[in-house]
Amino acid sequence: MNKIQTPEILFKVYYSDGTTFSGTKDNVGDTPMWEGLVIVQRDKNHGRRIVIGGDFYVYENDGWISCDMFTMMQYLARKGMEKRIIVGVMVSQEKWNETVKRAYDDLDFPEKTASYRDEPEYPTGGD
Repeated sequence: MNKIQTPEILFKVYYSDGTTFSGTKDNVGDTPMWEGLVIVQRDKNHGRRIVIGGDFYVYENDGWISCDMFTMMQYLARKGMEKRIIVGVMVSQEKWNETVKRAYDDLDFPEKTASYRDEPEYPTGGD
C-alpha cells in the first residue's frame, strides 16, 4: 500500500482570532491576508524563525519578512514575481504573548537553536 505524503510545512501564520494557516511550497497564494500576528517559518541556520512586529508581512525568497507600508508598496510594484501579503493587527499584550508562545512551542517545526536580533524573546511574564 502506498503512503500518501503530505507536503512539508514551511511556515505557519497565527491570526488574531486564534486560527492558523500552515503553508507549503504549493499553497503560499492561499494564505489569508487579514489580521496576522506572528509567523513561524523553517530556518536553515536556527531551525525556526519567528517573524513579528510588522504592519505588513510580504513573502519573497521562500520566506516572510515584516515591513512597513512603504516597503510593502515597493514590493507590490515589482514586476515578474508572484506576490502575497499579510496585514498585521494590534492586540492586547496578553494575546500577543500567548501567540508568540504558540509559535515558539509549535511541534510542526524543528527546535529553535538560536535567535536573530529581530526575534522576540520567549514571553515569561503574566503581562
